[in-house]
Amino acid sequence: MPYRRLPTTDAARLRALKIPYDKVQKSGTQNMPFSIETFRVLQNLLSRFEQYYNQQKNTIIQKNNKSKQLAQYFLKARLYVVHYLKVINMAIERGDLPQNIRTFYGLDAESMNLPVINNEKDLEYWGNKVIKGEQERLAKTGRTFYILPTIAMVKLHFDKFLDAYNQYLASRKTSDYIASKINELRNDVDKFIVHLWNETEAYFKDYSEEEKRRFASEYGIVYVWRPSEKTTSYNNEIATEKELLEVINQAQTSKKECELDNNVMYSISAKN
Repeated sequence: MPYRRLPTTDAARLRALKIPYDKVQKSGTQNMPFSIETFRVLQNLLSRFEQYYNQQKNTIIQKNNKSKQLAQYFLKARLYVVHYLKVINMAIERGDLPQNIRTFYGLDAESMNLPVINNEKDLEYWGNKVIKGEQERLAKTGRTFYILPTIAMVKLHFDKFLDAYNQYLASRKTSDYIASKINELRNDVDKFIVHLWNETEAYFKDYSEEEKRRFASEYGIVYVWRPSEKTTSYNNEIATEKELLEVINQAQTSKKECELDNNVMYSISAKN
């Protein structure tokens, strides 16, 4: 005997709600295999879940785009910040600048080490240190020196990075919010699908097993044959367990490729 396979992905949940709704919209409510109260709940859940599902897909795309843009600005801004400090160190080695000038930028005056900038937080910290430090140095010493890159160029690329960084954080916040709304709704959807399928099967209980499954399948119920029980008469109507697992695995693989980890900040390994 084939058994019912409840949906395990959001795409499958959406199909389980949309198929019976579309069927009723097409054939009318007179002969639908569930109560009008159940249909009203179906309408409400489908509307909400479909809205959040589509929003989640859009926010994932936006977040991925923002992430790629951020990566480009991060690399450029980090180069300018690090190169600026390298030039300061070279001027100190030549004797053109005093060694204690490094303290303006939050660096140890007794060391020539450069800061390690591995991620966005590091760059945000040291970029602000360099720009504010240069403003403070100029205010105290009144001495302007001309080096490449100039502090204006550093600030230009750092500001582009900050803008991209803030846009990415905003897109991630929106994505996390939509994901939380789907998580809240998912349990209610799962419980309702069980109720909907039970009511649908009960409506067709007087038919033969084969007819009952065929009619119930038209309202979105998924039946799965175990490999040892598969018969040729259901090859085109009922999915096998192996076939269904392949579809689920493909959906999960596609999801993993487009989603970013909501709990881990995008980071890039340090390159000078």
